[in-house]
Amino acid sequence: MANEAEQEKVFFDELSRLAKLQLAYEVAQKRKKKKWNQQELAKKIGSTQAVISRIEQAKVNVGIDLLVRLKTTLGIKFAL
Repeated sequence: MANEAEQEKVFFDELSRLAKLQLAYEVAQKRKKKKWNQQELAKKIGSTQAVISRIEQAKVNVGIDLLVRLKTTLGIKFAL
């Protein structure tokens, strides 16, 4: 049982890592396409430049409220 639980944890950790990388890529690409710097995007979504930087480096777990603001502002499409 422990081995199965460990494998499941590894699977979900990897899934989380890949989701963060995909979001990082999408945010950076859409922001650059609009010719906004990180500070401008942060202001538009009610956040900070530091948060945008961490998102673009895939170093933060993003909550649903922030995902919705990013989606609305940048036109990012999400799929599960």
